[in-house]
Amino acid sequence: MGKYIPSRLEYNRVHMGNPPKKTSERLETLKTVRHSIKNDLSVIIAFAQLVKLNPQDKKAAEFLEKIEQRAGSILKTVENYLTKDTIEDTEETPS
Repeated sequence: MGKYIPSRLEYNRVHMGNPPKKTSERLETLKTVRHSIKNDLSVIIAFAQLVKLNPQDKKAAEFLEKIEQRAGSILKTVENYLTKDTIEDTEETPS
């Protein structure tokens, strides 16, 4: 028989701890994750823009443009689906 491979959920429970159980804890975690993702993506976009100010070669400039576009796309998704209103609406809904 082959080696047992745990599911991603089982792996996360063992290696990352159990997710918060109370709605308020889940919402605080969601708010923190949203904030962290938005900050990190903003930094990626800013660094890509800074490097583009002094491009070294055409191919690097193309890659930077793609990085900036993809990070911007993810940032918009986070802003659209993890909005403060959505998080607060979830908080009011009983689980």
